[in-house]
Amino acid sequence: MRIYKCKKSTICLTLIFSILLIGITMFNYKQSKKNVIDLSVHNLELLCKSNSLILEKDIKKITYLADVLENIVLHNINLEEVRSNNDKMEAFQDKIENAFIKAIDAFDNKSGWFVFDSKTIKGGHSFEFVEENGKYEKYPEYDIYKNSTNEAEWWSYAIKNSTHWSKPYYWESWNATIISYSKSVFIDDELIGVCGGELFFDHLKNHMANLKIYNEGYATLLNDEYDFLYHPDKNVLNLKTLDNGKYIWMANEIKNDKDDFGIINYDYKGDKKILAYNKLSNGFIFTINFKENELYKDYHKIRTYMILRTLIALILIYVIQKRLT
Repeated sequence: MRIYKCKKSTICLTLIFSILLIGITMFNYKQSKKNVIDLSVHNLELLCKSNSLILEKDIKKITYLADVLENIVLHNINLEEVRSNNDKMEAFQDKIENAFIKAIDAFDNKSGWFVFDSKTIKGGHSFEFVEENGKYEKYPEYDIYKNSTNEAEWWSYAIKNSTHWSKPYYWESWNATIISYSKSVFIDDELIGVCGGELFFDHLKNHMANLKIYNEGYATLLNDEYDFLYHPDKNVLNLKTLDNGKYIWMANEIKNDKDDFGIINYDYKGDKKILAYNKLSNGFIFTINFKENELYKDYHKIRTYMILRTLIALILIYVIQKRLT
């Protein structure tokens, strides 16, 4: 009878220890899962935002430069005096040339320009400076309305939308891929012209291409029309038209998000993936993309560890119980 009671007590204790062990393991597992996932998401946000700042720096540089060039013109021009007087206009340009060049140099930019509307200021005037061999050279002036130049995106879209960022394009003179930023300038609702500068896209593209995002992740850059300005797969052109519009919901979700940063889960070619995005000040969108299991790999390691630990503990309890009985 005593042996029976002893065996029964041992079995009861074994069951109690097993239940407690499983309960504690499950509690720790849930807490660890939450902590690991929260940390992973936090690190993901830091990764996305820190790399966005690199792009944002160059974007702000060009927009600030355009603002300065605009102010130089507006604070020095006498519109009624130069409107139909070519000599007065040339004198005005001579007056501001040094300040113009200093502004471009202060922002360490390759170019800066102001193209005047020849419907407002007669004669066809442009004020364009480009760095060549360490020195800013003034390009020949031209009339914006000749050869239908006024139909170009940088001019027409800037007038229509106040500012405009072009898509990346190759500029043979510089042997580089660039993006042009343009801004329309008015005096009392009368168009004076368009000013702006160029952003070198090559080093931004190289930065994104060399980003280490987990094992197989990659970065992209989109404009406000959801065209891919950079994607490692050159055949991917626009998020809205990708796979016959399958991912237009992602573009809408990004557009409607009041926050600049967000995370989207999606399926792509049989893989569960995550897209983290950060909206930039000019409407561009920086994203990082990777497989979902890469974000949670630390969580999966902890889960595996806890399962193994519990199994080992249960086996030890079983062995001890067997020996005691």
